[in-house]
Amino acid sequence: MIAHHIAVEFFGREYSPHGMVEHTVVVGGALLVLVLAGIGLVTAIRWIAKPRQRQFPQVAS
Repeated sequence: MIAHHIAVEFFGREYSPHGMVEHTVVVGGALLVLVLAGIGLVTAIRWIAKPRQRQFPQVAS
């Protein structure tokens, strides 16, 4: 059932996959997109939350 809804997002129209191969391709593509989006989200969060290295002025002794 999810494959039908995801296929609408991928193809922009109603799509009814026939057989296990077409269902597997649509679900596999959806999982690939979700995994890559998740990796990008985690990377962006880690980049934003990365502690900035502050340079403190050196005190002459």
